[in-house]
Amino acid sequence: CVGCVWWVLMRKELAGYAAYWNCTVHLYLTRERDWSRCSKSFWYNENITEGRISPDGMAEIVDKQQNLRTLWLICGSDEFNKHFFNSLQNHNIKQDHIKLLDNTTKYFKVS
Repeated sequence: CVGCVWWVLMRKELAGYAAYWNCTVHLYLTRERDWSRCSKSFWYNENITEGRISPDGMAEIVDKQQNLRTLWLICGSDEFNKHFFNSLQNHNIKQDHIKLLDNTTKYFKVS
């Protein structure tokens, strides 16, 4: 989840990976005020949703990925990182398949 599409870290790299058949990237924009202008800047194969990811939305993504070897990249605030790390583990995602791209949380160790 990020505020707007221009704040996405490594967006170009993520889009490059999403061009392959075996990679899907989901972005959630939480603070975009001008959705019509922002949506014009979306790239091919970007899965972008307006608003926050919900527990049901995450469960749906996890269910679709159950039989695949998936690497879950999480990047957000400390609270967001903790919440989704724990949620993924509750969905039986192995800890070594979860990576935090921006972990500033003291004493919150992933590996």
